[in-house]
Amino acid sequence: MTLLDMLNGVAAVLCIVGFVLDGAERIVMRRKRHKNGRH
Repeated sequence: MTLLDMLNGVAAVLCIVGFVLDGAERIVMRRKRHKNGRH
């Protein structure tokens, strides 16, 4: 593996982690809205 391959792998992992965290944050926001009963 070259340094460039490692950087590409890290970038892909960070992208996936960011995508998962963004999705989880949206789900949490939806649950908070349901508890409050406001749209």
